[in-house]
Amino acid sequence: MSKGFDRIAPIYDSLARFIFGSSIVQSQICFLSNLKDCKTILVLGGGTGWWLSDLRSLNPNSRIVFIDQSTVMLKLAQQKIKDDHIIFIRGSVDEIPQSEKYDAVILYNYMDLFSNESLSLILNQIKIKTEKDSLWLIADFVSEKLWHKVFLRVMYLFFYFFAGLTTQTLPDWKEQLAKISLRQVKCQRFYSGFIHSCLFQFSY
Repeated sequence: MSKGFDRIAPIYDSLARFIFGSSIVQSQICFLSNLKDCKTILVLGGGTGWWLSDLRSLNPNSRIVFIDQSTVMLKLAQQKIKDDHIIFIRGSVDEIPQSEKYDAVILYNYMDLFSNESLSLILNQIKIKTEKDSLWLIADFVSEKLWHKVFLRVMYLFFYFFAGLTTQTLPDWKEQLAKISLRQVKCQRFYSGFIHSCLFQFSY
């Protein structure tokens, strides 16, 4: 899958903006300000990281661990910002550094890459590496209407043929988050409700 995303990485942002206009952009920055006091921030599936400079301007002193499986995505992210406090790692959830716990997690269009079963395991892996009062910032697609389902089908087919993505069904990621005791604090909808940007926090 990572090699497939390597192939589409150079056009990924342009393609997203062509299809969704400013909706993807707005969904990824609308709650960034809530992380301004976070000291350690974990990013999984960060893509090209076009929003990193926005996060850094809001929070100049945080330590950011940025993980992505695509070598090309990672290189594009590194080119966008030079900062010794941002650690770029090629890999998956298994490569999260063990040396610290994180008080913020960013997952942008990451949940839709997995089945419900795989996502459940991944979220539990992330959970044990976060603080009890950590904030989770998530922007992703939902399937609430018929046209959402049709659109998702077309998108999954595209990423199957051009990126080798085997997942073909959107997981119920809000339900999976609830299973690890995360509650939704804020949510904003974009692209006629097809994209949700949400802030979560543990309920215990």
